[in-house]
Amino acid sequence: MKILKIDSKKAKYSLDGVTYNPIVNISKEDLKKIIDYIMENDDAELDPIDDVENKIENKAENIIYSDLYTKLNDLIQKKEDIIEKIDSKFSNLIEKYELY
Repeated sequence: MKILKIDSKKAKYSLDGVTYNPIVNISKEDLKKIIDYIMENDDAELDPIDDVENKIENKAENIIYSDLYTKLNDLIQKKEDIIEKIDSKFSNLIEKYELY
């Protein structure tokens, strides 16, 4: 599902892959839903920013989109490591407290 999209030089985000909203309207609840989606699914897509095809004209949109793109792309790249660390911690706790 495409989460971040640049369309007609406007930055947008989606929670469902169908409806896209202006990036300047994103809320912390929307961000939580996006992070949950990324952690639970392997099909998250983000449009990269470039100076030719995917250029964002509005400076505020560009700043928000750039920051989100960087953070979310980093999360996607490190997702497996994060999941492994969480699983390891829970495994240790289960053993330590004999929660079988």
